[in-house]
This record gives sequence, structure tokens and C-alpha cells, in this order.
Amino acid sequence: MLEPEGVREAGLSEVVAKRPVLLGLRWREPIACAYRKLDGEAGGPPPLVVASAVHADDDGDRLRVAVRDGYDVLSGSALRATDVEEVLSGLRGTALGDLPAAAWEVVRSQIADLLGGRAAH
Repeated sequence: MLEPEGVREAGLSEVVAKRPVLLGLRWREPIACAYRKLDGEAGGPPPLVVASAVHADDDGDRLRVAVRDGYDVLSGSALRATDVEEVLSGLRGTALGDLPAAAWEVVRSQIADLLGGRAAH
């Protein structure tokens, strides 16, 4: 970001909040990622989109998920675990827990595939 004191790096949440002059963007390469866009109706609301990525963080690998459901965009994150249900439980405690059941099933399926295990229904 360009500030009166000079150039400095900032996290995305700070950039979105302050809306400064951006000089460039850099991000960490994810360990694994997935994306799915369902079919939508012409002239209807935007279709469901689920994007997820696993990143290495200081406290361990973290799974981040963003979902566009119609005109709503929700996101959440949870620490990666070997038990897919444990990760899904962590995500339910975020804004993603408010997703409708049909959207949650798409999230569940994608996360299970991304983490290499099948989640119980």
C-alpha cells in the first residue's frame, strides 16, 4: 500500500477496509485448492460457486472457503485435520454455517475431495 510514510505490505482485510492506492498484489501459493460453479438459469440469480484452498499458516495448515450463494458471499476457515468431519465442524462455526442445506452439501463434497477423504453424511 502507498501511504504518506511510504510503501508497506498489508493484509487483504486491511486493504479492503482502507481502500488505499495499491501498487501490487502478492499472495502465497496454496498447498491445494478447488473450485466449483454450478449451472445457473439465464436471467436468474448468480449460480452457486464454492472456492476453497489450503494454506500453510504459522498455527498449521488452514482451509479457507468462500461461497457465493445467489447474491450472498460467505467465507470461513478452519485448521486442517485428518478427520474431514472435524474440519467441517470447524467451518460450521463460521458464517458458512448459515448456508442452505443444498449449498452446504456442495461445500461438504468439495472439502472431502480436497482433503482426500470422504465425509459422512
